Amino acid sequence: MIIRVTARGDPDAAPLRCTFERGGDAEAVFAASVRGVAALLERGRRVNINQALLLLAARAADSLAGGEERARRDVSGMLSPDQVMIGVPEMTRNVTMEIETGRGTVLLEVHAPIASRPPSC
Repeated sequence: MIIRVTARGDPDAAPLRCTFERGGDAEAVFAASVRGVAALLERGRRVNINQALLLLAARAADSLAGGEERARRDVSGMLSPDQVMIGVPEMTRNVTMEIETGRGTVLLEVHAPIASRPPSC
């Protein structure tokens, strides 16, 4: 399985693109990477944009068996602004995941999977 993730933030900023591979020889590396990022969150640490996209991609791929709508719902709100570094919610205003499976390609679009925190006074 290949997961291509594109995160778009401000219209004038270049999108961030990541590609993750899972299954076969790559599964052990992918799973270890996800466990490592999850361990950071469990210790109360904040994750960066690349780590956040890895977790979103893993959740989407795992949830895809329940259908596209379920995958979209599972990814939305999975991470809170308190779990990610400053700027990550703004960089992920629109996230597109192109997931290549053995049965074909699925395109998931998620708007604001990490809600931005309202400005404080």
